[in-house]
Amino acid sequence: MSDVTENSNSDIETSGTDPRPEPSWKPLLWFGIGLVAVTASAELIFELILDIMELLGDAIFILVEGGEEILIEDKLEDWFDLSPRHAELITAWTITPLKILLGIVTVRWLWRYSRTRLIPALMRWIKKQLKILRLSWSALWWPWKGVVLSMLIGSLFVLI
Repeated sequence: MSDVTENSNSDIETSGTDPRPEPSWKPLLWFGIGLVAVTASAELIFELILDIMELLGDAIFILVEGGEEILIEDKLEDWFDLSPRHAELITAWTITPLKILLGIVTVRWLWRYSRTRLIPALMRWIKKQLKILRLSWSALWWPWKGVVLSMLIGSLFVLI
């Protein structure tokens, strides 16, 4: 009998796959609580997303324009006795194409990395979580399904 369990454990370890997920109440409970929490805090999440986008925009602006304004244009004005307008034009015509090229290369690298590693890993995780949720739901006896659904719908009506 111990040989059978040792063989099945070694098969799982060598194949690299996870053991079959066990259905329980826990995934359904987390799903319900998460749904209620997202619905209750939708405006807070929206405001947080707007603040993060504004912060990201400011950071990109400082990264793109900050070095030019602080370092390069001032040095060009001092070294070549140029007006601020001419220093701005020189940096715009010389550095902007390099920044655009760097941006294209960076976005291309991020796309390749996410397409080959990040997105497949995320899809595997989502499929596993949905499988656990589906198995948990199918393992419930039908009166409990009604109770869970009515509690979720009722809590959403109360929160909205």
